[in-house]
Amino acid sequence: MPNDRSDAALRERLVIAEKATQGPWYHVLAAIVGTKESPEDNDATCICFIEWGCSGDPQANAAHIAASSPDVVRADIEEILRLREEVARLNKEADWFIEYIWNKDIFRCPMPEGYKCEHKLNHICCLDSGETEIRGRCWREAARKAVEEKERYG
Repeated sequence: MPNDRSDAALRERLVIAEKATQGPWYHVLAAIVGTKESPEDNDATCICFIEWGCSGDPQANAAHIAASSPDVVRADIEEILRLREEVARLNKEADWFIEYIWNKDIFRCPMPEGYKCEHKLNHICCLDSGETEIRGRCWREAARKAVEEKERYG
């Protein structure tokens, strides 16, 4: 499935990339993709030749294929998987922090000054409402806005 971005599909694409002719690949002479910048190199391998008359621009197609060599695809997929793991870890840390705050009975709205709290229930602060899920969203949003503000103003 070309649009499947699940971890399993990405790992399957890693296996496919591992079996392909290893890169880097180069866009060589019009619509040819090869393993060397010059087809005259002794150890050059032709990856593909896109025939003229096919749909689209053969040179643009060859340049795209060359830019998507297995080493590039592997690096991109590995980065996506690493970032997903990092996000999952950060979410666990945020969940722990929210639980910690909840247990400390901190009853002060965390929203930075100047921001309207979007997590009030009938004009009652989420901290007083007893709603754990809403309280968690409030603290996460407050943290996000505080970080954005610090990045913006230093």
